[in-house]
Amino acid sequence: MTYQQVHNYEIGRIRITIGRLIRIAKALDVPPTFFFARETKSAKAFGKKSHELFAAGGALRLMKAYDRFPAEELRSAIVDLVEKIANTKKGGC
Repeated sequence: MTYQQVHNYEIGRIRITIGRLIRIAKALDVPPTFFFARETKSAKAFGKKSHELFAAGGALRLMKAYDRFPAEELRSAIVDLVEKIANTKKGGC
């Protein structure tokens, strides 16, 4: 797929067929409804749309890994760790 094709999809000049949407969803290992999600409260708090949050490199991988943790305590610890790392100033960890 060329850059121009992607650009045309992004701006709505070309519509994605349901068949292609299903193939994209399978490739990304998400349900097709993922692409129709509305803004979440947390996304609004950051001033971004939810699809922008997922577009960040590794965001979807991070969420999938988080979902595999069985214990809530472990999930909370992971969130705390990631927030601390994200809030660390450049140059130090």
